[in-house]
Amino acid sequence: MVKAIDESSSEIVSFLRSIIRFNTVNPPGNELPLAQYIYDYMSREGVDCEVIESGDGRGNVIARLPGEDDSKRLLYLSHLDVVPAVNASLWSHDPFSGDVEGDWIYGRGALDCKSLVTAEAFSLIMLKRLGVKPKYTLIFASTADEEAGGWRGIGWIVSKFPEKVKADYVINEGGGLAIRGRGGRVIYLVDVCEKGYCNVKIRISGKGGHSSTPYTNGNALYLMGLAIKRLYEYNPPMYRFSLVEESVKRVFEGLAGLPGSIVARMLFSPMRPLALKVISRFNPNINRFLKSLMGLTIAPTIANSGEKENVIPSLAELVVNCRLLPGQDDKYVLSVIRDALSGIGGFEVEILGWFPASYSDIDLKFFNSMESTLKLLMPNIDVRLAPFVMPGSSDSRFLRSLGAKVYGFSPMNPNLNYGELMNLAHGVNEKIDVNSLLLSTKFLSVLPLIMNI
Repeated sequence: MVKAIDESSSEIVSFLRSIIRFNTVNPPGNELPLAQYIYDYMSREGVDCEVIESGDGRGNVIARLPGEDDSKRLLYLSHLDVVPAVNASLWSHDPFSGDVEGDWIYGRGALDCKSLVTAEAFSLIMLKRLGVKPKYTLIFASTADEEAGGWRGIGWIVSKFPEKVKADYVINEGGGLAIRGRGGRVIYLVDVCEKGYCNVKIRISGKGGHSSTPYTNGNALYLMGLAIKRLYEYNPPMYRFSLVEESVKRVFEGLAGLPGSIVARMLFSPMRPLALKVISRFNPNINRFLKSLMGLTIAPTIANSGEKENVIPSLAELVVNCRLLPGQDDKYVLSVIRDALSGIGGFEVEILGWFPASYSDIDLKFFNSMESTLKLLMPNIDVRLAPFVMPGSSDSRFLRSLGAKVYGFSPMNPNLNYGELMNLAHGVNEKIDVNSLLLSTKFLSVLPLIMNI
């Protein structure tokens, strides 16, 4: 299998370049032509697949390989849509060219998540080509609308045709970044939990007037600036969640043999500022990540105020995006924001929309199967898996609602810089290296053959 994938590397790279050239920026998405392209490609290989339309121009492709045992099913999930390529003039390559430079493939979606679409599709293609039957039935679902919440993609399919995507285990985007430890040890992060999502609008009222006499404390823009500063400096109440603590424990024990349970206790105690300071010296990228997952995060994202250059505004509106841990809800968000802005008069808070966090318990048999697959592919590296809580969100929650155990994992080249990779998805010059693409394809092709659940 591994040799066959290496021999097909040019074809796999060409496929990724081809699907990057489909402009599936959401909105509007327009994933249907790409879904049809993938359907045609996989059908020619003899893979049983179908295209499902979930709206005007919205396409989803589902494929299936029967396993030796159909009583359990493994599903590979990915999405076809991408975010806009803003500031295209800053890119070194056209965002929809799929250009190759050295070992890198450039383009919007190269990392998020058309490389995963490619790896998942080719895992089924290679199994079919070689006439190898997976131990359990393998399902491929590449869907629309993830970047806008997934309601017109996998969310729609779950509500209309749940039997098509019903599975025991699911692998999706979200994990697979590698952190290098001492002695060459590599820790791969597996996404077991994704934070919830809540958008809040804050309306701030002040006293308008003529800009020639600005010395008033009623300028709504001044008050907005004060609100943003308060939100930035505010530390939400300490909130403990078992999977976060387990993630911290596993990562630090794996990285340097540190007593992970002690590190976790320090982070969830009044000693947190000291612990974060020490960790930042050890690995600044982990420090940034830990701060994002240990509680509610609050990020101002949109600000509007003023109508004319010589008029002091009497109203300002601020949209804030918050990410929630399991157990936190919209009422909790409101209480935290009101507490952060206490003392600033004349503000109203409105929830624009939210959904809760989702998570899957750690299934040791499945984790062991994933780790065994990596060790098989990387025999000269001390590879470990560690669960982590993803600060963002994906479509995983929809399949968790059907009872599946969903894990975000697509292993990346362990020699890449963890911090740089964090900034590539949704960023300028999004790209993926060929080694990561092939490693992910090999992992997803071998796992169904050796997994023991």
